[in-house]
Amino acid sequence: MRRLAALLLFIAACGGSAEPSDEPAPVRSESDPRPRLVDALARPPTLAPEDVTRLVVEVERRVDLTAIPATPTIGSSGPVVVEPSERPLIGRVPPDPAILVDTPAPLLARQPWAVLEPDGVVFIHVETTREVPSGAVSFGAVQLDAPIAPPRHRHRTVGLVRRASEPGVHAYAARVDLRGLLAPIIDVTGIGRTGRGAVAWQLELLDVEDASAVVYDGELPFRLRREGDLVRWDQLPALVQGPFVDLVHPHGATLSFETDAATAALVALFPEGRAPELLEAGEPGTHHAFGLDGLEPGTRYRYQPIVVDRTGRAHVHRGGTFETYPEQLTKLSFVMLGDSRSGHGSGDIRYGGTNARVMRTLFEEIMRGDPRFVVFVGDLIDGYTTRPGVFQLELDQFRHAIQPFAAHLPIYETMGNHEALLDLWSDRTAAYRMEPSAEALFGAAFVNPTNAPTPRPPEGDVLWPPYEGNVYSFDVGEVHVAVVNSNYATGLGPGPFRRGQREGTVDDVQLAWLDADLAAARERGMKHLLVATHEPAFPSGGHAKDAMWWNGQIPEMLEMRRRFMTVLGAHRVLALVCADEHNYSRLRVDDALIEGMAHPVWHLVSGGAGAPYYAQEKDVPWADRVAAFDPRQHFLRFDVDGARVDLTVIGLTGEIIETLTLTR
Repeated sequence: MRRLAALLLFIAACGGSAEPSDEPAPVRSESDPRPRLVDALARPPTLAPEDVTRLVVEVERRVDLTAIPATPTIGSSGPVVVEPSERPLIGRVPPDPAILVDTPAPLLARQPWAVLEPDGVVFIHVETTREVPSGAVSFGAVQLDAPIAPPRHRHRTVGLVRRASEPGVHAYAARVDLRGLLAPIIDVTGIGRTGRGAVAWQLELLDVEDASAVVYDGELPFRLRREGDLVRWDQLPALVQGPFVDLVHPHGATLSFETDAATAALVALFPEGRAPELLEAGEPGTHHAFGLDGLEPGTRYRYQPIVVDRTGRAHVHRGGTFETYPEQLTKLSFVMLGDSRSGHGSGDIRYGGTNARVMRTLFEEIMRGDPRFVVFVGDLIDGYTTRPGVFQLELDQFRHAIQPFAAHLPIYETMGNHEALLDLWSDRTAAYRMEPSAEALFGAAFVNPTNAPTPRPPEGDVLWPPYEGNVYSFDVGEVHVAVVNSNYATGLGPGPFRRGQREGTVDDVQLAWLDADLAAARERGMKHLLVATHEPAFPSGGHAKDAMWWNGQIPEMLEMRRRFMTVLGAHRVLALVCADEHNYSRLRVDDALIEGMAHPVWHLVSGGAGAPYYAQEKDVPWADRVAAFDPRQHFLRFDVDGARVDLTVIGLTGEIIETLTLTR
């Protein structure tokens, strides 16, 4: 993106594998001058009301409001979740008389949305597929100095009002009175003084059929305007997703977010302690991405998105912070984890397909360790649906869950078997959908590197989905991470695999790409190579029946696994990191397990980010070689210091499950 140089002065300066070692992983010394991310977040710069006013004036001067689309507008209805079952078919999987069927309809027919009336009353609207007997909204002011803390809901209102709707849809609204936020004793964000604020709201709906509560979060920014003796409340354009920071490198990063209304978007970007530059995005709309370049290496930047709609209503978001990498980065930490699909329990454990409670707890601990990046190794959501709207809702809910952390820390996402959007037949045969495909929706939801291979040509009437955004690689310092999709274009069920691939397949296109990618990484001087994919090559806890093993009964799968592991060994890959099994396990793969492996590779499984647990399977041929197994929820932290890489497995309460040195 072309950077605009208008400087605003309205803000004051504010190796190979080895046996494990008993030596503990290094920790940052107190003399390290670089502040931790959590410490930087605890001291955000504040904008005085007059500074916000000057910023809004500058934005209004710079933006051509007539170029902004007229729709959608502030307060428009939410995206459709349930849609008609008719859909295009690419190829025919089962023989007749099997018929096409749908997965069950979810409670939500549309994602909820908020409408603010001039008197300060908000109606939270929702449309459902079945009767809802009760609901409630909790809400409170958004606190700018607590960017990763969960929202503090100071008020609660109970009850739903039925609205007129089309046949088959039940429409409701919850009434929320924001005027109580102005009471001096609870106006912690200075709404009455500044005339601006934002409210975080959470809608809970009772789903009788599922005997559970459905939870959905939103945020509504507003301004107050005096009209004589009256105060008028104006709803401002809101960020419904993001902001997210991705693809950080020494000279830049990518910022992205989505708005509820068509807007022009800008970002105020400034190194810590300096005045900001105002950067403009591309075309107005609801999706905005800023490819920042020309930044200073090794520098912490603050950023604040500013969005303005066609009527001139502008919102200055609290934004976030990120740190560009130094030119020479030989000491760093990073994290890998997987399987955050929902568990069983309350609404935050079943948060639209994601275990938001466990995710938040893990990421709070992850942030304390100050990693440079995170790789999420698949099964973000429940998935396995025939409905694109449901698939999109679950991706949206996952993004809601990680957003407080992803605004400051780059997260790379990988597809798992649950990221599945399927055509399903009555004989339980299933095959990947193509229009739209899970791969395409996944790629659009996240910002990942764009160095994917080209899909294979169509085979008759069978098309292949994109690899873009689900197969990629990147460098950070002397670390290279390659991501392959072992759940690409899958077919399932008792019928023959006439369209799609068996779960656990790393296909020929990806194998060729991976071989070349790892070779190029070595040529660039990358010292530590890691490969991430969802399906374990050597499952040990819950997935011996599939993954890359299938109980050892599928010769072509065993041959694919041999080729895959041989490529890793040939390039001296330090570790293959997988998920799928909801536990932690570790073993060392060498030529005793895969004939012809040139070098051993650590095989690490990390599936403890919220999904239900599995026990260890003792009847796999490599059971006696599994050096560690633990069913606790956890993440993997890698600490790199020159030629040394240490692994620490950290549990939900911060306990150390295991520490070892992966290199010597």
